[in-house]
Amino acid sequence: MSAHKAIADDVVEVVGELIIDDGETVTQQHGARALTVARDMETELASCLADDPAYGPIWRQFQATPQQHAPALAGVMQALLSADAALARRLDDLLDQYRQASHTAIDTGGGAYVGHSVTVQGGSFVGRDSVQITGDGNVIGDGSHATVTKTQGVSGEALARLFDRVYRKIESRPPDADVDKAELTETVEKIQAEVAKGEEANPNKVRRWLETLGLMADDIVEVTVACLLNPAAGVATVIRKVAEKARKGGEEATSPDHE
Repeated sequence: MSAHKAIADDVVEVVGELIIDDGETVTQQHGARALTVARDMETELASCLADDPAYGPIWRQFQATPQQHAPALAGVMQALLSADAALARRLDDLLDQYRQASHTAIDTGGGAYVGHSVTVQGGSFVGRDSVQITGDGNVIGDGSHATVTKTQGVSGEALARLFDRVYRKIESRPPDADVDKAELTETVEKIQAEVAKGEEANPNKVRRWLETLGLMADDIVEVTVACLLNPAAGVATVIRKVAEKARKGGEEATSPDHE
């Protein structure tokens, strides 16, 4: 892989992740500093693509459905980077900053580190003591005894916040004689209600509704899949697999081999 292709692919991936949910996933997974750098990358891309007669349409398509149009935009960016060494250096530098911001060190001071949310039941949680812990996360420490029970479930509040972006996306769509907003909303509501069941969710129903959504509106199925794959959603593993397959299917449908 050439250096310019690697830079183009990585930058498009970061900016695509940023655009899908306006930076929420980037912030959760990589931190506020990484979000700032990702927005700087987006600004660089917009400045060299948005007003260009040839590349502007590709940029706008990418903004609407990042995952589907990422391969095309990456190809454009590779060509631009090959012709513009200064742009290549700026984006490479931003990628370095992004990677540095994404890797943070945590000093627990000999206590416990807990990833994600944890509920402590039956006593105090002190890193070096014997405790009973239930929750979703990892405990690292030098305590003499710790019992950790991972619980599976979907937070209704977290799920509602994620899906609220989907409903806002539906409402902001321009009028379309072929696609009714009420039908889109109803299909998304079915998906949300089903995945909220946690491990009891029916993957076949979710798969069918995602396929239906994809036939109606690529942009809506893309942001819905992004919600399901967001770690904050906490959906069942089988549902994540369905969402991963739906995402890969959308990417393959717009790759050069499928044109």
